[in-house]
Amino acid sequence: MKQDRCVVLGSLIAALLLLSPVPTVTAQDVLPGFDLWTTPPGGATHDFAGDPIPADFFGPGSDPFTGFVGFVGVPIPTHAGQPTGGADTIVERLAPAPLDGGPAAIPIELVALSLTSVSPITVTFNGGQNPEQWAIDVAVGGTAPSGGGMTITRADANGGTYDALMQICPIFTFTQLAPPNDQFVLDHCNGGGSLLNLTTTGATWQYLAVQPLISPLSGPNFFPVGPHVGPHPNADPLEEGMDAAAIPTTSEWGMIVLTLALIVGGALVLRRRVGTATA
Repeated sequence: MKQDRCVVLGSLIAALLLLSPVPTVTAQDVLPGFDLWTTPPGGATHDFAGDPIPADFFGPGSDPFTGFVGFVGVPIPTHAGQPTGGADTIVERLAPAPLDGGPAAIPIELVALSLTSVSPITVTFNGGQNPEQWAIDVAVGGTAPSGGGMTITRADANGGTYDALMQICPIFTFTQLAPPNDQFVLDHCNGGGSLLNLTTTGATWQYLAVQPLISPLSGPNFFPVGPHVGPHPNADPLEEGMDAAAIPTTSEWGMIVLTLALIVGGALVLRRRVGTATA
């Protein structure tokens, strides 16, 4: 008898849990995740004319540097313990994007960046004398967060388009290419420089990738496929994703029917047990 009451009580608790509101995932929703991008030569650039490297930065008497620099990506081997498939730029989508009612705006963060100058820059001293060659590497993690927003639009069952704007705070590492091979680090924002804008406009995305799995970081159901401005998502998506339509969900009517079935079933079990005990 005690066991029968426990069965009924368990059924009633399960019924109450099912009646409580629970979040559901629809086939249209883009889930949070990482985007793994690669940058072709010259795909990312910076003009130091607006934020010149100050005089004496490279040593006593060094002239301000105001040149235009193109960058190429340097692959990041792993992130969060996972391979990146050769990506040099990693963007995290921080919230789900519900796409059943039009475009959705979500916050994003640039969590990793690895670029190097396509060619060395020339640093001069004392008004143009003694030229030296220096390489520049770029990363993030400075005094200000590097983040922004992404607006995702669903065009059809395969995917759609997106726009993104990030304001990044880069760290520049300058390495002298001749002895004594000095190295200087400039936190761009801490040094008085402004946040740099990284924009992507009218880029396309799809729910499923077309290439075999390379990194579990990507997706899980959002894959940029180009064209792009700034650091470019790889033209070949890095992994296959899981279509959110494959995630089983229960509709509100389904939960109601299941709840009633549990209640009725529990009541029948209790009535049968009580009748047996009375007889």
